Amino acid sequence: LATIIPTAISGAAKHYSAGNVDLKVALFIILGSITGGYLGATLSQHLPASVLRRVFGGFMIVMAIRMLAK
Repeated sequence: LATIIPTAISGAAKHYSAGNVDLKVALFIILGSITGGYLGATLSQHLPASVLRRVFGGFMIVMAIRMLAK
């Protein structure tokens, strides 16, 4: 995180100064990320590890299939 945050801020500032950022879209992405992160962290505290492993494994399989299809 110590490396990613400054890099992300620098990249975002560069794209913003170049006019490549739609602030309305960025706001929705930020709000969705914060909400999803909070809900995911809260939900993970209430689910057994076996369920989390299966959900994550399923997600990884779906993403692998999508990548292979492209």
